[in-house]
Amino acid sequence: MVDHNPDILNLLERLTQAGVTLWSDNGQLRFRSPKGALTPDLKKELQQHKQAILISFEQNSARDTPSSLNLSGFYQKPTLESLNQLISQSLKYGTEKNAIGAAATTEELLQEAIAELQNIPSSVTFTPSKEDFKAVFLTGATGFLGVYLLHELLEQTQAVIYCLVRAPNLNAGQDRLQTKLSNYGLWQDKYKSRIITVLGDLADPLLGLSPAQFQHLTQTIDIIYHNGALVNFAYPYSALKSANVSGTREILTLATTHKIKPLHYISTIGVFLSSHLTDNQIVYEQDSLDHGGTLYGGYSQSKWVAEKLVTLASERGVPVSIYRPGTITGHSQTGICSTQDWLSLTIKSAILLKTLPALDAVLEMSPVDYVSRSILYLSQQPTSLYQRFHLVNPHPCPWHQLADFLSAFGYQTQLSSFEQWTQQLSTYTVESSDSLAGLLPILQSHGSGSSQIRFNSDNTIQALAKSEISCPPISAQLLRSQLSYFVNHDFLPAPTTSLVN
Repeated sequence: MVDHNPDILNLLERLTQAGVTLWSDNGQLRFRSPKGALTPDLKKELQQHKQAILISFEQNSARDTPSSLNLSGFYQKPTLESLNQLISQSLKYGTEKNAIGAAATTEELLQEAIAELQNIPSSVTFTPSKEDFKAVFLTGATGFLGVYLLHELLEQTQAVIYCLVRAPNLNAGQDRLQTKLSNYGLWQDKYKSRIITVLGDLADPLLGLSPAQFQHLTQTIDIIYHNGALVNFAYPYSALKSANVSGTREILTLATTHKIKPLHYISTIGVFLSSHLTDNQIVYEQDSLDHGGTLYGGYSQSKWVAEKLVTLASERGVPVSIYRPGTITGHSQTGICSTQDWLSLTIKSAILLKTLPALDAVLEMSPVDYVSRSILYLSQQPTSLYQRFHLVNPHPCPWHQLADFLSAFGYQTQLSSFEQWTQQLSTYTVESSDSLAGLLPILQSHGSGSSQIRFNSDNTIQALAKSEISCPPISAQLLRSQLSYFVNHDFLPAPTTSLVN
């Protein structure tokens, strides 16, 4: 069944990212996709799991309660409204496999973290080495932030970088890494000898490696950057647990076997976005995760449990540093960015609909080069071990200024109520704008409740004081390079009015 098979979950995630849509048509598995999106490898995997997906569709449609991943209901009526209803149902009911549903308190999530501590030593002694690190293990290297982290490691160190990659074979894995670097204008031929592809999967035991391979890594690796995660705001906790929680447990096993290795864990400020927050509250870097609030949605829940897991390990002596990025946006100079993060999709919706939801919120944008450079610099400072860092823009601005920034670029957008914007967005079908499909449930969390939350980053700013790294203020100029990238790569139509110089 799809609900319980991590291989199929990973396949569906990659198909979603590629814009491929699946549905069942009288017992036949149908699909539609952008030109070139369904690669031969994806076709092969889809054929391999075809029968299991069809069976799941049939079983899900016969159930009295919704399944956590009942995609058929959405694809039979592919509108954003039906997707939003499906997501709400799936989060409400959860799955039989795990009791964590749409809402979970930190007390409930704490039990999930404690359960994963079984193989972590109860006490660890770590003695920092003055020697340069020669071998680095990096997860999530093919993601947006991960590509830039890989580039910084290649540029700022002499280390060999072992990259965990999902791929059918080594050549495909190497090509995937090189293609990602090339797509962002970062590839250099000299990197080839220093990138070692490790075929595996965070969702599998031992990261998908054989015991011999895993043991070899425990003896070879000097430092770990754990940036990988399955990111999907529609999936329940049970669907994300294997990759995000159990995968982090395996990373801790790697960090504590044979020799103790510093672990630099990339989390998210979302671990604090819960019911305990109040208007205008300030969240500090050293605030406890045990805030007693309720977290909604599988992604934030899984990241909370994973961060709590590494926090408990650090209390046992494991050398851990935690980095919590906010909204990671395009490169501050080139504008190169992801087109699938929630802010990029919000901007696209504003331009397509000529309206922007009026949220009682602040706009936070942290350029990817600021985040990646900060992580690498901080990770090289001995004083950073056992510390927490908020990688957010220290100069946020009111949300409504986003409309002004878009107007300055030539896009005329009007502010509307969140309800009006929701109604407009829900009329778009997946066929006309499939990239907006996951936006509605994400922005709903911004459209209700307390939104004027500030994340203090004094620790980060102080630790970066002796470097040349700083985060540029949010402005029309900062957004302009990203909007230009969108236009040049056909993510957005060109503005109809003249650009403001």
